[in-house]
Amino acid sequence: MPRGTPDGRIESQQFAAQVSDVAHVNNMLWGFSPINGTGRVLYFETFNNGLGGWGKTQTGAALVPALASPASYVYSPPNCAVLNSGVTANDLSKIYREMYAGKSLRVSIEMGTNFSAGVQPRFSIDYKPIGYNPFFGAIRFSQSAGAWQVLTNGPTWNSFYVPGAPPGAQGMLIQIKLVMDFSTGNYVTAFIGDQDFDLSAYIMFTSSSAYTGLLIAEVRHDSKGAGATALQVGYVLVAKDEP
Repeated sequence: MPRGTPDGRIESQQFAAQVSDVAHVNNMLWGFSPINGTGRVLYFETFNNGLGGWGKTQTGAALVPALASPASYVYSPPNCAVLNSGVTANDLSKIYREMYAGKSLRVSIEMGTNFSAGVQPRFSIDYKPIGYNPFFGAIRFSQSAGAWQVLTNGPTWNSFYVPGAPPGAQGMLIQIKLVMDFSTGNYVTAFIGDQDFDLSAYIMFTSSSAYTGLLIAEVRHDSKGAGATALQVGYVLVAKDEP
């Protein structure tokens, strides 16, 4: 095969056509391939440069979000962000990042994390596009409900997928993506691994954000109480212009 061509008996132009955004190449080089590769990358984080750009918050007995790469974790090289919310119910540990997204309307947030009986992954976007009302979209796994849920006004958590009991102790790697339409305030789709769920019937929580164009991406771990273990976040990907 000529030097500079991809493996698999395909031509270079065929390979290029499969990469919807050049930034996705970097994602793959770090060992993470986006769930479906749609949207244009606004921000991508693998924590190889630390947590310096992230705000950090914890309550009660929860620990300060930290960087780690122990071999016993689902994520090891290069690093992962560890959100240890402790074993007191509803204590939380979270990281968040502010960025300017202007007037992008269809936005997504995606992450790869461990999934086990001890964790409750949650992530969200709070955003006020130019010329539109602000909304807050969030997805989480609730151990008490045994379900994936999205947040609507009330506030109310709405279960849309009950996968059964997650694995114990160490757990497994899982990728989750949430797509939102900030022109209408509706959720669009959730991806849990390779399954997709139509969420268009759900309207996001009304936000009080007043800064036009500001997008806040947040990853959070709420303790379930006894038996809770740390959430290990391997990457966070925020994209705009989703179809």
